[in-house]
Amino acid sequence: MRMQQTLAIRRSMLCLAVAILLTGPARTVRADEAKVKIQGRVVDSEENPVANADVTTYWSANGVPRDRLKELLDKKDVKALWSHEGDMRPWGDPVVTDANGRFEAAVNSADIKVLAINKQRTQGGIGRFDTSHSGREVVIRLQPLIRVQGTLEIAGTGRKPEWSAAMISLAFDPKFPLGRYRLAVCGSFQGRFDFLLPPGRYLLFANSDSEDAASAKTFPEVDIELRGDERNVDLGVVKMAVLPTTPELVLQKKDDGSWKPLADRFGQNAPPLDFNDVRGVPEDFRLTDLKGKWVVVYFWGPWCRPCLKDGLPALAEFYRKHESKRDRFEVVSICIDKDAELSSMKQLENHLAPVVKNVWKADIPFPILLDNSFRSFETWGIEAVGVSVLIDPQGRIVEGDATSLAELLRGESQ
Repeated sequence: MRMQQTLAIRRSMLCLAVAILLTGPARTVRADEAKVKIQGRVVDSEENPVANADVTTYWSANGVPRDRLKELLDKKDVKALWSHEGDMRPWGDPVVTDANGRFEAAVNSADIKVLAINKQRTQGGIGRFDTSHSGREVVIRLQPLIRVQGTLEIAGTGRKPEWSAAMISLAFDPKFPLGRYRLAVCGSFQGRFDFLLPPGRYLLFANSDSEDAASAKTFPEVDIELRGDERNVDLGVVKMAVLPTTPELVLQKKDDGSWKPLADRFGQNAPPLDFNDVRGVPEDFRLTDLKGKWVVVYFWGPWCRPCLKDGLPALAEFYRKHESKRDRFEVVSICIDKDAELSSMKQLENHLAPVVKNVWKADIPFPILLDNSFRSFETWGIEAVGVSVLIDPQGRIVEGDATSLAELLRGESQ
């Protein structure tokens, strides 16, 4: 039974990964974000227009056209989906340049780039833009493409993963901290990756799975600098660290009978909070310190784009709007980084600095606790970040969130 459950989770994770990869997220994406139209032109090194070039925000390096993707997913034919490594095909919402090298594309409001490649797949270029400033033409100058390839190996085992998905992203730009940077994906059942890319700086991230081992991923991402005089770059063997995913860890706890879901905790006293660093409360802070107040506990992740874009700003707005009633409630946010990429509040603050400056425009006004382990998931019975939990003045978990609390506070005032 355990193996069947594990395989089912992994199959669903693979399908989910493909769905996410289509949109090319930063870390996590929203499917309902607005589309924005951009216009541009593609030229060669002598400024001549390039006709019939493919332009899109996201590419597949497996030779599968976008119009075949749904068919292969419906058939669960992942073997066909993850084949022909190195054959670049436009995914996203691709367009083709006209005789004058011009194009118009609909992109996600979080997109910051498109990759254009000529029909011969010999030259390509990246166009960067800011969708908050529409009307500016994006000019893409093509350069000879560079083949970037290598193999993946699970550290400490000498084995290739049974399947893998390698992803290429643009290097991070702090001016666009919530932008979508992922540019291309290459899946493989051979532990390989093979991309065609123009010169520039990129990051390589890969994750993998197997039937008899936990998931693995590159940790940290691999920094790549491609020079214009290169044509083939072999990265050799890229090692992947064994890092179980949250669903795998939850499954383990459910299998050994120690998992208690959040819904089963309603009406019970809230468990302790797990953290290794804090801001805005004492280091020995306990939820019981807030007894007598309503408390919203928000679980979020440093790489969770919806948390950073929507969840935390909405709570900050709620917090400021109800400042006059602060004697009756508190908001406590817990940043969960189970892979321990961030070990201190200082590192978290540095990570959030571009978001504070360029997105929020002001820092979070309520306390932040950092848990760089799996403890919060297990202690509270939550299976993902972006979850709000409401605690009543007696310290019991109840159904609700900040919206519910706003109504309760309004009712108490009447």
